[in-house]
Amino acid sequence: YSLFLTGIALSFIPLAVGCGFAFQAISRRLSRKLLRSLGQITAKLHEFIKGIFIAKIFHQETLFLQEFSEVNKHHYHLSVKQGVLSMSIMPIVALLEGVALTAIIFFGAQDVTLGMISPGTLYIFIQLVTLFVFPLFTFPIMWNNAQEGLSAAERLIPILEPSPTIRQVDDKRITIQGNVVFKNVWFSYDGQGPVLRDFTLSIKAGEKVALVGHTGAGKTTVIKLLLRFYEYQQGSILIDGYDIRTLDLSHYYEQVGIISQEPYIFHDTLLENIRLVRPSATEDEVWKALETVGLDRWARSLPNGLNHVFQEGGKNLSVGMKQLVELARISLKNPQIIILDEATASLDPLTEAMILQALKKITRGKTTIVIAHRLLSVTDADNIILMDHGKIIEQGTHQELISRPLSKYRQLYEKYFVFPENCFQ
Repeated sequence: YSLFLTGIALSFIPLAVGCGFAFQAISRRLSRKLLRSLGQITAKLHEFIKGIFIAKIFHQETLFLQEFSEVNKHHYHLSVKQGVLSMSIMPIVALLEGVALTAIIFFGAQDVTLGMISPGTLYIFIQLVTLFVFPLFTFPIMWNNAQEGLSAAERLIPILEPSPTIRQVDDKRITIQGNVVFKNVWFSYDGQGPVLRDFTLSIKAGEKVALVGHTGAGKTTVIKLLLRFYEYQQGSILIDGYDIRTLDLSHYYEQVGIISQEPYIFHDTLLENIRLVRPSATEDEVWKALETVGLDRWARSLPNGLNHVFQEGGKNLSVGMKQLVELARISLKNPQIIILDEATASLDPLTEAMILQALKKITRGKTTIVIAHRLLSVTDADNIILMDHGKIIEQGTHQELISRPLSKYRQLYEKYFVFPENCFQ
C-alpha cells in the first residue's frame, strides 16, 4: 500500500477532531440553556396547576397562559438552535468524507497510471479507509451528543449526590432524655447577615418551652438547627450533654417528632399513613394512637376503617383532621423531643381545642418546643422565650412576664389580645 495515500486518509482525522472541539463550546453552552429552560417550563406548570384556584378566582387565566407561552417560546427557540447545530454536523462530516475520498481516488488513480499500485490494490485501500478511517470522522457527532449528556449530568449529579452541608464527627447512638442546650450559637444562611446572634438557651428534659416573637425573629431557625437541617457557624448544641455533631442522625431522628402547620397525608390507607413513622407497628398500636388523639370513633366510621384510602395530600380531609392524623403519627412514634411549628395556627376554635387536648396527652413528660404567634396557646408553657433579631430579649412563665409593667411580652400580649384594635399600629 501507498504511504502517501495513507497520509492523505489520516490527515483528515485531525480536521474531524478539530470540528468536534469547535462545536463543543457552542453545544455545551446551548445544552445548558436548553435544560435550564426545560426546568423553567416544569416549574411554571407546577406553579400554575397548584395556583389554578387563585387564577380562577381573580380571572387571571390569560395572564398565566401568557407567562407560560413566553417560557415555552424561549424553550422552542433554543430547541430549534440545538436542532440546527446537530443537523449542521452531519453535512460537515459528509463533506470531510467526500473530500478525503476524492483526494484518495485522484492521487490513487495517478499511482495506478504510473504503475506504482494495481487497480485492485487501490480498490482494497479505499474499502479499508471506508471501514477503519471514515468511522473516526463521526467524532464531531458523538462529541456533540456527549456534550448534551454532560450538560444533563451537571444538573443531575448535585441532586443525586449532593455535597453534605452538615458536619457529623461521630455516630454515637444514645437514648435521649430530652435535655437541650444552645450555647453561644451563631448562624447565617448566606454567610453575611447573622440570623442567630450568640444564642444561648437551656431546656430541661420534660420541659415545655415556647418560642415567640415577630416574624423573622429566628424562631424557626432554632428548630432547623436542632433538626440538623443547617450547619451553624459558631457555638454548640448539646443533647443530654453530647454535642449534636457527634450523634448518629438516623437514631437521633427516631427520637424526635415534629408537628408542622401543614401536615401531609399520602395517597394511601389510614393505617399506612399513621404507620409511616414506625412501619413495624401493629394495628392494635395504631388504634391506641388514634384513641389517644380522639380519632378512634372517626376512624371506625370510615367506609373501610383503617384501610380507607385518602386522596393525595389528604384533599378529602379538613386541615384539622389532617393535623389530628399527624398527632396520631407522633403518638405512635412516641419521641422524647416534640416540636410544634405553629400546629394550631390555621384551625377553628373547636378543632384547636381538640388538638390542644390531644397535645397535652402526647407531650406529657416529653421535652416540648413550641413555635407560636398565638400567645394564648402557650400560656401554660414552663418557659416562654421572646426572641427578636436572633436574640433572646425576655424569658419566663406567662405570669412572670405579664406581671412586669415594662415587659415586651406584656406589650405584645396586650397588643393582640387585650387591645386587638392596636395590632396593626
